[in-house]
Amino acid sequence: MDFGAGIDANELWFSQQGDNLVVSVLGTTDKVTISNWFAGPGNVVETIKSGDGKVLNHSDVATLV
Repeated sequence: MDFGAGIDANELWFSQQGDNLVVSVLGTTDKVTISNWFAGPGNVVETIKSGDGKVLNHSDVATLV
């Protein structure tokens, strides 16, 4: 998943809602919900890339939730 230009890593907020991963953009109402992220390994996105080029691997998400 690539957030593209204008959304830096420090603007992303990660939270869990049930089995879903929600990635919100701080200061906005924008968010992306990845259904069943926490339900099993087949439901994850391998990497999340911010507009400033930082890459978060799926295995690191748990430390941010």
